[in-house]
This record gives sequence, structure tokens and C-alpha cells, in this order.
Amino acid sequence: MLHFIAYQVNRIGNKIMMSNTKRFLKTSGVYFLGNVFTKMISFLLLPLYTSKLDTKSFGYYDLSISLISLVVPIVFFQIWDGVFRFIFDYEQEENKYEVISNGLVIQVVGVCLYTLLVYIVEIEYKGLIYLTGISTAMTYFYAVVARGFTQNKLFVLSGTINSVISILVNVVMIGLFDGGIESLYIASVLGAVTQIIIIESRIKVLKYFKISSLSMSLIKDMLKFAIPIGVSTVAYWLLSGLTRLTITASIGVQANGLYAVANKFGSILVLGFGVFEFAWNELSYTIVKDVDKHRIYETGANLILKVLLMGTAIALPAISMLFPYIINEQYHDANTIIPPVILGVVANSYASFLGTIFLANKNSFFVSISTICSAIINMLALSILVPLFGLMGAVHALMISFIANACLRMIVVKKLYNIDINLIVVLGGVTVLGMASILYYIQNCTYSIFFILIAILISLWVFKNWIKNIFGNLSK
Repeated sequence: MLHFIAYQVNRIGNKIMMSNTKRFLKTSGVYFLGNVFTKMISFLLLPLYTSKLDTKSFGYYDLSISLISLVVPIVFFQIWDGVFRFIFDYEQEENKYEVISNGLVIQVVGVCLYTLLVYIVEIEYKGLIYLTGISTAMTYFYAVVARGFTQNKLFVLSGTINSVISILVNVVMIGLFDGGIESLYIASVLGAVTQIIIIESRIKVLKYFKISSLSMSLIKDMLKFAIPIGVSTVAYWLLSGLTRLTITASIGVQANGLYAVANKFGSILVLGFGVFEFAWNELSYTIVKDVDKHRIYETGANLILKVLLMGTAIALPAISMLFPYIINEQYHDANTIIPPVILGVVANSYASFLGTIFLANKNSFFVSISTICSAIINMLALSILVPLFGLMGAVHALMISFIANACLRMIVVKKLYNIDINLIVVLGGVTVLGMASILYYIQNCTYSIFFILIAILISLWVFKNWIKNIFGNLSK
């Protein structure tokens, strides 16, 4: 009898796991089709940017966007994360709109604070930076609204149109009319506004806004959840943003231009991994009440770790071969800093995946604590390594900090939620990444191609069961 009960429990558990796997794969596929292809086109515009924009101008633009990413979450209280988490507590559309209405009030407060801040501060391109910040905050808000209603196709379609418009504007203004960095701001704003209009036309956030829906208790609960994430965002800026600021102040804005180009290669990897992260966020919030959730979290965390490690091992030697052909000569010094930049990005991506588990359980406090700890490590490492090694020291300081953040979250997720990260996978992945980094600097095309082929074969073997599931779902 006990054997029969155990069998039934296991059978039901497997059924739940398979159902959630299908959902995860389906959501990932939607995000992949809509996001990756258009952003890949944006990445391929790097030859245009690096040939038309000098390192100083590109460095200034990159720094200003970094500062916007610091200021916007603070003045808007990162409320979009609160809206996204709390909207999954309700199934009725009416209740979801109540969450959105309360979040929208906080957005308006954020617009007022941001307007005041930009008015006070003296900066170049003030008007464009103001519009970029407002459009960025509103895009974040509308994006989580679409995802909160599980309108993934709408989210992806609007994001795709956003990217296409930005790309076309940049090609016309920079490629045909030799525009400066003003073109980058304008393209970003026009794309974001278009995405906001598309989502508004379908979900009608403004139409269903009701003053009678406003609730101080709900606003307090969302702020209580979102503010620690905002603190985490500020701490995160002390990682990536402070690195940019230190490079600019200690080495020069031209060096930040080199770092910006190297970071583009990291960003394209983040984009690919971000497809899984979007799906993982939605799945994590949806299953938070399931009795089997910890098993799903553990399976997902180990699967994503393998994807990150093997994907990066393949990407590094591929980038070393492609770099000279797609990047203008004035940016070629960026080539040497790409491996530590990408390794840091990978560690940060995994930390973000683990952070979702804490957020799904409304434990945003530890997310901020781990980020603050890694930010302190970064500040100390920058003060030691930049005077000794310059730009290379800066990117290694950031890499160390991102790895520390991922390790902290791996330890705590084990303690709080009993989720085991496979140590053999970690050690094996580190070894493979070390080999890939060595190959990157050797820059031998034959060795790189051989390594990539071996890594692909290993990946096919590691993910064989998941590949069967994917093709099985596609055939249905």
C-alpha cells in the first residue's frame, strides 16, 4: 500500500514537472522568436556604430545610459517589480487592474521626481536624457503589465517593433546622415513610445484606471516588496555603473568607449540567456503555491547553469574569431578585455536566475543584501586593481564581484529552500570556461573551431533529454 501511494505521488509529481516544463519551453520559444532575432540585428549594427562614432562619444552615451539605469529605479521606487509580483496573486482581471492602478499612481509620482531632478542637474543632452529616462520607466511598467496578463505574444511583438524602429532610426540618422549620439537617444525614445502605445491599445491601462481602486495598504505592500529591489538596483549600479564611472574618471572616457563595445558582446549573451529568464520569472511566480515548487526550482536552476556554462564556452572562441571583422580598428583594444567581461556577465545572469526564487517567495530583502555585499567587494577591488592594471583591472574587479554574488545566492538558496546546485557541473563548467578563455587569447582559428565542435557535441549529450522534449512538443 505504501509503495502504491509513493508511486502515485511520484507519478503526479512527474506530471506536474512535465506540464511546467512544457509551459517553460513554450514561453521561452515565444520570447526567443520575438526578442533574439531583432536584438541580433541591433548587435550587427556595431560595425556602423564603431565606424561612425568615436570612442569618446560612445563612452559618454554609455555612461549616461548607466546613470539613467541608476536614477530611474530610485525615483520610480522600482514599482514595476511590485506590480509584476502582486499581479500574480490574482486570477480575475478586475483584481489585476486594481494592482495596476495603484502601481500607476506611484509611476506618476516618479515622473514628478525625475522631472525635478533633471531640471536641477546640469548635463549635456538634458532634454534627450529626460525623455530617455521617462520612456524607459514607462516601458518597464507596460512590459510587466503585458506579462502580468500572460500576454507574452503582445509583450514580444511590441518589444520587436520597439527594436525595429530603434534600429531603422539609427541606420537612417547615423548611417545616412552622419548623426551623432543624439541619434541613439532619439531612436531609443521613439521605439519605447511605440511599444507603450501598442500595449496600451490592447490592455487599456488608462481606460481601466479607477480612483476607487486605490488602496494605501496595497501600495504599502507593493512598496515594501519593491523598495528592497530598488536598493538592490542601486547596489547593482555600484557594480556595473561604478565600474564605468571609475574607468571614465581614472583612465578616460575613451576607455569607457572600449568597455562599452566589449560589454556589447556580453549583452548579446545576456539576451540569449534572458529568453530563459523571462520564462523562468513567469514560471517561478506562477508555481509559488505548488507543493512541488522546490523540486522545479532545483531542476530549473541546474538546467540553466548548464546552459550558461556551455553557451559561454562556445561563444568565447567564436567571438575571438569574429571580432576583427565586425569591429572598427579604433576599438580593437577592447578585444583583450572581452573574456573577463563575459565571464562576469555569465555569473551575473546566474545570480539573477537565483534571485527570482527569492522574489517568487517575496523575499526581496536577501536579493538586496547579496547585491550590496558584492558591490562592496567591487568597490574594494576597483580601488586595488585599477591603479595596478588599468582597464583590465576594472573588468576583473567587476568579474570577481559578480561571481561573489552568484556564490552567495547559491549558498543561501540551499539553506533557505533546500535547493542543491550540482557541484560537479560547477567544477566541470569552470574548467571548460578556463580552456575557452585560454583559446581566446591564443587566437588560433583551427584550435577554436575544433574546441567549438567538441563543446557542441558535449552540449548535445548533456541536453539530450531536454532536446527530445523540445522536439516532442514541437511535433505536437
